[in-house]
Amino acid sequence: MRIVPLGETAWILAELEASPWWVADRLREAAVPGLADAAAAYETVGVYFEFPPGQVQRDQIESAVALLEGRQPPLMPLVEVPVCYELGEDVEEISSRLGLTVAGLAQAHSKVEYECFAVGFQPGFPYLGYLPDSLSGIPRLASPRTRVAAGSVGITGRQTGIYPGGSPGGWPLIGRTPMLIADLDHGKFLFRSGLRVRFMPIGQAEYDSFDPGEHPGTIEECPP
Repeated sequence: MRIVPLGETAWILAELEASPWWVADRLREAAVPGLADAAAAYETVGVYFEFPPGQVQRDQIESAVALLEGRQPPLMPLVEVPVCYELGEDVEEISSRLGLTVAGLAQAHSKVEYECFAVGFQPGFPYLGYLPDSLSGIPRLASPRTRVAAGSVGITGRQTGIYPGGSPGGWPLIGRTPMLIADLDHGKFLFRSGLRVRFMPIGQAEYDSFDPGEHPGTIEECPP
């Protein structure tokens, strides 16, 4: 493991021997004095302190992470997300660019089991990977939209993601889910790093009749 300073009160943990989400979970459980949070990304973990970290915290962090080396992480829950691909604002253009029909794009996107590598950009936005080769390589929009509808599913590069609420956004949109992705009023979110995710194609009628209250998925409280 390599520790890279990030300002006066944060580190980046790189070259990890265990999954970043598992390292972040372990650090939160270890209750290192002064540790404010640990946030996982694709290959690294951001460690944030309430005050400038000293040597004691470094030793404790190294010890906590070392306990995971050589071990297999637990199997995380699978979240199934219904998606109406007909509602993707860019789905026809993207399908044509990839040499697929809309149905073919939906099949390719939904046949893969993804991992949630990180959550960010806005509260609850999951960065999911990796896309199959047939869908990879689509760039971000040249001009981001000023507002993207809540539940919109986008792709770019090798990633796919879901916009939890209306916001600006630059990812091409290939569908929309009726599921509640983030409940900011109650501090609950559908995704966290490490979760497994699979998309399920649905039609417009099923999308319109979907009741998020009856299908809460695995919404869980945001970790402290």
